[in-house]
Amino acid sequence: GSQPKLPTLPFKAEEFCPPEAFEKMEPEDIEFQEATGNEGASFERTYHCAALVLWPRSRYLAIINQSGLTHALLVLNDLCQQRESSKKKSNKQDALTLASYILRDWLPQYYVNSRGYQKNDPIPDFLDCLCRLEDSALIKRAWLIAAEHGVYRKQDSKALAKASVYLPWTDIVDYTSKAITLSAVENPKACITLLIKLCRKQKPNDRRQLNTAALVLFKSLPGDPQRYPEPKPWQQSRMTLTDSDIANTITSFSMIGIDLAEKTLDYMLAWPTSYNIGKVLLPAALYTSSKDNNQWPAVVRLRKIAITHLQIKLAKQLKPPADLSRGNKLKCSCKDCKELGRFLTNPDQSQWHFKAVEIRRKHVQQNIDGSKSDIDYITDKKNRPYTLVCTKNQASYQLLVKQSKNDKKSLTKLLAV
Repeated sequence: GSQPKLPTLPFKAEEFCPPEAFEKMEPEDIEFQEATGNEGASFERTYHCAALVLWPRSRYLAIINQSGLTHALLVLNDLCQQRESSKKKSNKQDALTLASYILRDWLPQYYVNSRGYQKNDPIPDFLDCLCRLEDSALIKRAWLIAAEHGVYRKQDSKALAKASVYLPWTDIVDYTSKAITLSAVENPKACITLLIKLCRKQKPNDRRQLNTAALVLFKSLPGDPQRYPEPKPWQQSRMTLTDSDIANTITSFSMIGIDLAEKTLDYMLAWPTSYNIGKVLLPAALYTSSKDNNQWPAVVRLRKIAITHLQIKLAKQLKPPADLSRGNKLKCSCKDCKELGRFLTNPDQSQWHFKAVEIRRKHVQQNIDGSKSDIDYITDKKNRPYTLVCTKNQASYQLLVKQSKNDKKSLTKLLAV
């Protein structure tokens, strides 16, 4: 009469008793649909059958494990909750047994088959269960698997760093170096996250032992085209680091070795295409705007570079357009776009009427939107063919005004640190 929280369990035909039981089953209901067009006829059969499922009680967890990583993890989490609420030793032992099955059968396979983004990543939840069980032996096995396959997701890096407190620091240093060596090129973001999370948990002398892993990561940072002369498609998608990635790189490197952090900032400044001051380094400086980071020279220098950039930018006086001339950023050189370009650069013309068939009007609209030209447009449908009515605006100037206000706020924030 119990209601066990069992997941969907797989089974094979040879597990039936008698073996031909399924063949003799008659459907309760059959639905038939005739063929339509190129589609064949379809049959749907509904079965309502009872089955008696038997397995040895001693093999209960092993059979649960057969249902797969996701389902087994649900049961593991339930066992952890039962242990925390009842403090029963048997619940903990069952949880440890199931966790060991998952480590043996599913975790290595998952690392091999699921690099990159995963909507439902089970690794953080699994490591959280191991931490709740406080079993250093299983946590060590999980870390070893990560070291053998690398780290490829930020959320996994955070979970590994959280679990690191249950292992000797010398082991973590070794595993981290191995993992970053394997995955720094393919996913530097996950490696950066792992380093910063580990550094924030350790004392200064312990952080310095991560120097080998940090050097590997430094040599894998995007920027210098000679590092990736012919980047693979999967490498190109990971060539751009976010502001938080850059901030965490410089901060973690500062904790590991001040000279390495300074060298890293010099490298980023040398490759402005990958590390644009306004678009990347300034947001990174804002990300580090905490008084706790004032002790790191590279972080302080990054902020000074951002402050100087903002001061130079704000020193320029913003003025609205003096006439109706607007910048021509159109890339298309067809007849219609050339006419549009002449309208854009005309200092006396505020409106342009383009009477044409739909395909030509849509082409002009796409080029206006694609080039972000300072034009509003509507379609006049009074007569055929319809007319595209284009009117100049001050969108670019208004965007600069808005950006200037944001720059002032950013400068105030950086100066206040």
